[in-house]
Amino acid sequence: MVEVADAVHGEALPGRLRDLLELPEADRLHAVRLAGDPEGVLIAFCEEVEQLAAGEVALALTASEALVTLANAVHVPRAHAEALGARAMVLAYAGQFAESLQVCAEAVDLSELHGLVVAAARSRLAAVHPLARLGRFDEALATGLAAREALLEAREPLLAARADVSLGAVHDMHEDSHAALAHYDRALLVLRQDAMVAAQIETNRGIALMNLDRFVEAEAAFTSGLEVFEDQNLHWAAGVAAGNLAAMAARQGRLERALYNFERGRRALEADEAPGDLARLLAEHAAALVALGMSAEAVTVLEHALPALEEFGLVVELAQARASQGKAQILEGQLPEAELSLTLAADAFEALDQTLERARLDLTRSELAAALGREDEAWRLAHDAHLAFAPDSVDTAAASEILARGDLGAGRADAALARATEALAIAETFDLAPLRARALHTRGLTKRAQGEDALPDLRQAVRQVERVRGALQADRFRSSFLGSNLALYEDAVLAALDAGPQGWPEAFAFVELARGRTLLDQVAHTLDLVEPAGEAADASLLSDLARIRAELNWHYSRLDQPAGGVNHDVDPFAWQDTTCRLENEFAALEARLAVARGAAALYAVPADLNQVLAVLPAETALIEFFLAKDELVAFVLSGGKVRVKRSLASRHEIAQRVQRIRFQVSRAIASSGRVLDAARGERMLADMQRELAAAYEQLVAPCRADIGDVKRLVIVPHGPLHGLPFNALRDGEGALIERYEITVVPSASVLCQLRPAGASTDPAATGAPLVVGVADDQAPEIATEARVIARLVAGQLLLNAEATSDRVAHEAAAASIIHLATHGRFIPGQPLASGLRLGDRWLTIADIYRLRLASPLVVLSGCETGRTAVTDGDELMGLTRAFLAAGAASLVYSLWLANDASTVELMTRFYTAYRNGQPPAAALRTAQLHLMVERAHPAFWAPFQAGGMG
Repeated sequence: MVEVADAVHGEALPGRLRDLLELPEADRLHAVRLAGDPEGVLIAFCEEVEQLAAGEVALALTASEALVTLANAVHVPRAHAEALGARAMVLAYAGQFAESLQVCAEAVDLSELHGLVVAAARSRLAAVHPLARLGRFDEALATGLAAREALLEAREPLLAARADVSLGAVHDMHEDSHAALAHYDRALLVLRQDAMVAAQIETNRGIALMNLDRFVEAEAAFTSGLEVFEDQNLHWAAGVAAGNLAAMAARQGRLERALYNFERGRRALEADEAPGDLARLLAEHAAALVALGMSAEAVTVLEHALPALEEFGLVVELAQARASQGKAQILEGQLPEAELSLTLAADAFEALDQTLERARLDLTRSELAAALGREDEAWRLAHDAHLAFAPDSVDTAAASEILARGDLGAGRADAALARATEALAIAETFDLAPLRARALHTRGLTKRAQGEDALPDLRQAVRQVERVRGALQADRFRSSFLGSNLALYEDAVLAALDAGPQGWPEAFAFVELARGRTLLDQVAHTLDLVEPAGEAADASLLSDLARIRAELNWHYSRLDQPAGGVNHDVDPFAWQDTTCRLENEFAALEARLAVARGAAALYAVPADLNQVLAVLPAETALIEFFLAKDELVAFVLSGGKVRVKRSLASRHEIAQRVQRIRFQVSRAIASSGRVLDAARGERMLADMQRELAAAYEQLVAPCRADIGDVKRLVIVPHGPLHGLPFNALRDGEGALIERYEITVVPSASVLCQLRPAGASTDPAATGAPLVVGVADDQAPEIATEARVIARLVAGQLLLNAEATSDRVAHEAAAASIIHLATHGRFIPGQPLASGLRLGDRWLTIADIYRLRLASPLVVLSGCETGRTAVTDGDELMGLTRAFLAAGAASLVYSLWLANDASTVELMTRFYTAYRNGQPPAAALRTAQLHLMVERAHPAFWAPFQAGGMG
């Protein structure tokens, strides 16, 4: 920040400039002349403009333009030169660098014409910042040094010290942080008494210290500057300082602090209307999103930031943003696009002579080459980058870890071990948790390849990832970060299993750490899904959140006509684009609110093996599946013991198996309305049973001996297995439902949270049951079903128009049973748009999350109410997850389109058994056993599944 120091009247005149601007333009000149000293007044106003620029850039732009006009009108050369210099500085603050340089040149010409040596030097000094931001470093240094020498000759030490500040900034941007610190320290000796200038110098020193990996000193410098700026309500300066803190925290892997300070800086820069610096901040934020594993979101942010960076001529920041864009595109699998982005960035860094930035970029280019299968090129790029970095620096550690992976892939295990150890040592010195995790992971894999014990390294790597995850403020951040590190958890599972039975408990613990953690937090009530009232600063974000939610609900409802069916007036592609955009905006706002509220909440701890064994009732076995790399593993818990079955299938085999079963279901449903000859019906049944028997042989038969003689089976699927009808799998004698009561849960840890000690299964233990029915021409039997069920359970009935979203939400809160007989909708590409059709609109997943249920049982008798999208970390996005998070203990839901008449009969039998004292899973088994006698094909009796406590 360059600031005037030789004002005629010494101090600025607070309030006077604002008073002047409130006057009509025609009256301003008269007011200045009435002051008696137009030159002194205008120079004082110039001081005030420069102070104003650090806090209110938009107002400073207006004020500086007015001062140039006034100074030109009073015909006082010095005042005119000072006004032009102030204008140039404000333009630079606003990111308008080319315009700033034009005004600087005008000011220099005017000053030299009138022999104003100091004014000319100061005008040259004002050009240093925009020259550097435009990448013209040599010109910036030469201009700054000439100005400094002229000021020293004119015996202006304060102004010469400010020249040191500008020169330090140029050196820092040109990757010479040692020279930058020398300039800053020299300036600070002279300017320490000026609190505002000292704060700016400290902020600049922080950048230099950060670039030298002196993080503790850098944080102290940034924080001291930020405190002064915030105390003085200088939004622009505070926004820049907060952004610097954020960038440093991201470099350290302290992602929660990075996100918090990015939000802090964003609010300040938005308040000050500084689009160029805001774009720079957003680009740095995108780099942090990449580190979180949120590459798609990073690409979106950069699509908005890149044009602004280009518009304002921020060439260094533009190249850095393209580098981040390339990395995000690699993670998204957009390899040709990534190659283009990285090439543009490389050309820019080359032109700017940015050696270190180019070396950092080459690490990303190395990752791209590896993704393209060009292993030799990948290793060479990382090796050359490694040579460019200072020894024992953070960059060196990152390069060493990448080289270690390359060495491991090429079979150079000893070299890989040495490089991973080198990277780890540096990462531990700076306490860089994500880098420590990567180095430990690579070293563990190297040891495993050598036949050594990899578990200690992998265990420590998981702890580092958990350390970062546990500090993140928003569930989407935690889920994404965990998802981006799943390979580590999978390797840890396999390493623990390699140890034999003694490693099984730890392998199980890793599995539970790797799946459904966000749902676990929600079910355990450690996180509140309803946004609180918030601070005053959050009011705008909360208002936007409510507005977007309303828009989403409207768009969700538009897809269907009130009576059901497709609304042909809606373009499905435009609908999808709009709802995707609104969903992303909604999620981003939720994340911003979570980040702004500071420290993360307390999170649920996954259950260990002994805890799960303790909650399993007598005569109950649990099979937990997990895909580690390409190996399907099953943990079988029964009779207080655990057994592990390995290599059951590959990921591709499982996906194919589920797809074939779903095809047979669809085939049967499509034929249900037609008259089929007996032979064809028998063939369809045989085809289905053959697929179900093959799935049994692959998944359950290897576990059969360890299951033992039990009545109940709890299944914990993983990945594609969430869509499999386990109740219909066939052993040699019949379907599994004929042998067991079957319950499906998202994770063993969720099961532990759903089964509190002494929980009652008495349906009269809480409030009256609630039955909701919304029928239409496509499913008229829904009304019949709802009336029958309401009589069976003696519950309150909300039918058709009575079943509004508000009424259902209100009545559901205390209901002991919630039966929802209505159309369900699952949209694979947009699971958040999935929901249940009510009398006035769709009850979406977002609506369900905000419910607070006391119900032990929720029955979703509509079609496809149990379909889910499986995201990173085996997080399920669908109705079942939403109801569990809202408080349901037990669920009954459908995996595919349920036949209307069959559903009425099944639900009638289910509630009869339930009212007679059978738990939900047992009651569902009773109903399905009756139904399969009448309709043998599983497409008609098997769509419904018991979930939760069962």
